[in-house]
Amino acid sequence: MDHQLCLRLGEDAWVSVEADAALEEEGGGPATPLVPERQALAAALGLFGMTVTDVTAFKDGRLVVEFDKRARLTVAARPPLRSLEHHRPEQPARGVHAGR
Repeated sequence: MDHQLCLRLGEDAWVSVEADAALEEEGGGPATPLVPERQALAAALGLFGMTVTDVTAFKDGRLVVEFDKRARLTVAARPPLRSLEHHRPEQPARGVHAGR
């Protein structure tokens, strides 16, 4: 058993979320907490079939993944531990930004 939420961003790119996150969906309302450590990830099933439109990694360790249909996943920083892992092909994928 692991405590991760893995998101496939393309054929050769993925992000494995290991920290608490919040999922905001179209229509507003309060964000739904996602807690990989407790396997509280049911709300993430709604992301299935959505397209990633933007990924931003902030210098403070946060990660924001934007999806079509106006969904947004915000991953909290978790110093000194790692919040996420990522893999991508040699060339950066379109829509991936680092540091703000």
